[in-house]
Amino acid sequence: MHKFLSTMPTASTSRQFHTKIRTIDRIGPHNSDVISVLVGCLLGDGHAYKSKAAVSGTSFRFAQSIRHKDYLFFLYEFFYSRGYCTEAGPREYRRTLINASNVKKTYYGYEFDVFTFSSLNWLYDMFYIDGRKIISPELINYLTPMALAFLIMDDGG
Repeated sequence: MHKFLSTMPTASTSRQFHTKIRTIDRIGPHNSDVISVLVGCLLGDGHAYKSKAAVSGTSFRFAQSIRHKDYLFFLYEFFYSRGYCTEAGPREYRRTLINASNVKKTYYGYEFDVFTFSSLNWLYDMFYIDGRKIISPELINYLTPMALAFLIMDDGG
């Protein structure tokens, strides 16, 4: 188990724990369920990024098309109830992409971010090299049944 991983239960009061804390001081410990969901989602469509601030931390963005709105709102509630994101809720997005034939297609959906944690940099480093997502051999230590369930719910790919 990683040093920032905890199996302690989360209380409803944990929602306030992360909201008023600066990134440098937001270090966990992180519940094993939270780590499992992050790992499962990163194996799917989830995206992590490191802040460029002097004290870098890692945040995660979750986005789904409008067809999968219920799943994204379920993810949001999971993280919100544990104090990992604001009460603002997922935001709608519209992205227009142009393919090689110069044909535009617009996509609609919802997305949200979790707070930035310096204590989750190890998770970013396990999944990214030079900004490209990879599968690290160390990942085998974090493939829980819950992580696999979220991979399948996310997109299974």
